[in-house]
Amino acid sequence: MAKVSDEATFDFAQNEVVFWLFSPDKTVLAVAKLEPSAFEEYSLDSEVKLSVNVSEMNRVVRRATRNDAVAMQYETGAPGLTVELQDRKTSFSRSFLITASESTEESLREINMSPTARVVMSADDLETLVTDAKSVGDVVELHASDGKLEVTASAEGKSYRWLMSQGAPLQELSAEAETKASYSAKSLYSSLRPIMSIAESVQLEFSTDYPLKVTINLSGPEQMIIYIAPVQG
Repeated sequence: MAKVSDEATFDFAQNEVVFWLFSPDKTVLAVAKLEPSAFEEYSLDSEVKLSVNVSEMNRVVRRATRNDAVAMQYETGAPGLTVELQDRKTSFSRSFLITASESTEESLREINMSPTARVVMSADDLETLVTDAKSVGDVVELHASDGKLEVTASAEGKSYRWLMSQGAPLQELSAEAETKASYSAKSLYSSLRPIMSIAESVQLEFSTDYPLKVTINLSGPEQMIIYIAPVQG
């Protein structure tokens, strides 16, 4: 989350927790949804929406060891969100207060899309794609047609091209019509690469010159969706 924005909105409800992040340049919207079963323990006296400094949270969580459980707690009127690192072996705990406040702003909404192209690939292949493309140019073009997905990037004196089809290496590919759109290589790399290590597969949906919807398929009761704005090719 910290790769997308320093600030996030956490919506705590009885049946789910939703994290919303909007990049400062308004080009990336990230939505993470967790069911109560995603946590070892989850209790809620009343629904609450918090504006949280995720950069601070990231620094705290990185202090955790393999033996630590991470516990978050908020009470109405508290000066922030308490994050406690609890050592399961020694029962030793460390407590941090992270900048957070109750938010009254209207929640962000997911983007209503009617994609004409849909692709499913492994997380490893997507990580390779965004890393390769970023090393070559600033803009990545996706072109779906005739059962193929062509990914290209270019800059002065250099270029990149990967032609993919179902089974080589795509898991799924469907295109209602020829579809072409371009996206920032930096936005793709910074928002997607950090979570590829926990993803099983990734679904890409897009239409010509429309946002790219990336659904991260995870093994547990969590879901993450990232929307990336198009750019001029």
